[in-house]
Amino acid sequence: MPRQFIIYTFLLLLGAGLLLGGSSWSTPSAAVADEQKLVTISSPDRLSLKKGEYIDDGSITASAFVVVDEESGEEIVAFNADESLPIASVTKLFTAAAVYDHYQNEVATITAGDLASEGPFGKLSLGETYTLYQLLFPLLIESSNDAAAAMERVTNGEVIEQMNQLTSDLGYESTSFADASGLSSADVSTARDLASLTIKLAKDYPHLFDITTLGSYKGTSTVLLNNNPFIKDKDYQGGKHGYTEAALHTAVARFTEGERNVVYVVLGSEELAADIAALRQIVADSD
Repeated sequence: MPRQFIIYTFLLLLGAGLLLGGSSWSTPSAAVADEQKLVTISSPDRLSLKKGEYIDDGSITASAFVVVDEESGEEIVAFNADESLPIASVTKLFTAAAVYDHYQNEVATITAGDLASEGPFGKLSLGETYTLYQLLFPLLIESSNDAAAAMERVTNGEVIEQMNQLTSDLGYESTSFADASGLSSADVSTARDLASLTIKLAKDYPHLFDITTLGSYKGTSTVLLNNNPFIKDKDYQGGKHGYTEAALHTAVARFTEGERNVVYVVLGSEELAADIAALRQIVADSD
């Protein structure tokens, strides 16, 4: 039999085997499989996604996220939701809760040390005197690190202990705080913890979320301007965003979506507004 015919026949058989999936070469390697990150959908029948899974194609830049129906607790979509990550100024929601519970009437005279904190936000000036309740407004509206520093100083750091006590009492062991501002990379939580905690805080501290929805607030000598990227959205129901080099962009945000309120948590995002928009589209497509 001619040698060329034997080679030709072998190639035909090899090709047929590949087409029929008979060759092990057709199985993706473990490395390729690992690159296909899957996002678990809790209710696949409500989403137009094949087999209830969303293939992460890179269109959402966040390292972790979760979206939860606020009333039912239904988890609509999640990715790396149990990964512990720095949360940046989302921390300030818990600072505010601790101050609201324990230190509203404590008085702070602003010092040079307070003003040495990172960032100019809050428009505080040396020698001005405020109650810690009054400092909740620059803390939550402009994400003032100066206000957070004053809260730490006046309470001798006890505000941080109260923040950790709050989350520990509720059973969230993956959430902990090292400062009141969120500047520390040791201020950490998971997307899933934050979603649950946000629902809890919104119920127990509605006034704090009301503050976060103010577009502006006139204080005794200055006007605070809300720098939240979602503040002009009519469906925005409050939350907190942040950024540090370690955390990248972070946010917890409550939106009214049709007839329900939905909590979005995004951590480690490179494009926060775009990521939230993409997640909101997933929710819209699920209805």
